[in-house]
Amino acid sequence: DGVPPERIAAVVDELRRRGLVAGEDRGPTLTPAGQDLARRAVVARRELLTEALADDSADRNPVVDDLLRRLARELAGERP
Repeated sequence: DGVPPERIAAVVDELRRRGLVAGEDRGPTLTPAGQDLARRAVVARRELLTEALADDSADRNPVVDDLLRRLARELAGERP
């Protein structure tokens, strides 16, 4: 929300040039290379969240702890 349409179009164009996105009719879709990159990004994010959750010494707000746990479950494919 709040992102100008021309900025979105520029990003999609860049992703197309890099071979990560294809398609015009029904909007952009990820290419196999784009799917692989997206999968790797999710795995990396999940690893970072796992590390953050494993740090019991971290002085975090309980609300943040709950959010981190929910995000980690969602990234692992579990329903919230």
